[in-house]
Amino acid sequence: MIAKVIAVSLGRQVSDLHEKFAENFVKRGGDTITFNWDITLDRAMVSKEARVDYSFPRPSDWGKTNWYPHTLLKLHGSLNWKFCGECNRVDPLDEKETATDWFLGKSALVCGGCGRSDSTEVLMIPPVLTKLADKSSIMTAIWKRAFEVLRGAKQVFIIGYSFPETDLQSRVLISRGLTESKNLEQIFVVTKPKFGSERQRFEDRYIEALAHSGKRDKVRFEYDTFREFVLNGGPR
Repeated sequence: MIAKVIAVSLGRQVSDLHEKFAENFVKRGGDTITFNWDITLDRAMVSKEARVDYSFPRPSDWGKTNWYPHTLLKLHGSLNWKFCGECNRVDPLDEKETATDWFLGKSALVCGGCGRSDSTEVLMIPPVLTKLADKSSIMTAIWKRAFEVLRGAKQVFIIGYSFPETDLQSRVLISRGLTESKNLEQIFVVTKPKFGSERQRFEDRYIEALAHSGKRDKVRFEYDTFREFVLNGGPR
């Protein structure tokens, strides 16, 4: 159902807002980490000629061009990824394959390596404690790269994320990555406007999550929508 809703909502149009995000933040050297399954940003990056590097553990010719690669780390998988357990390989869905048809049992997916369909599935991982148990080498490599990005960052923009208590692995990843960052100057937390007790609870959750990182004094809250943040070109 989630895959179907995402697919219908996306349609085939490229988001102007995400194109602007790709132009202003991605193409200027920013690495992007996301928990989203949708391919909105993927499309925008390709549209702006920003070659997408998903940091899979084994190199492939997927999307290979002469463009400089820009890292897009999708920690929960993606609506356009298929994984073959036999080859331990990820490929994009081809034009005739859809995630929704596979989930509904209407069609099979074929591995681009061995050609098998019985071991190939859509690589979308729910945010549960066992999320990294399967497809371990693929997803572990992506999560490791995300940790390296956080550890080496000078500025971090966290957009629309509330540190949910149930997603422990994500909390640990972000907290430890920022803890080990030596060059970190600022953490910008971008979230839609909040007021009163809701705002206080939101800020307290961040302070608690980063309590042992030594970086709490670097957190700056930006109460903007994603649209306002992108159109303003970043923090005000």
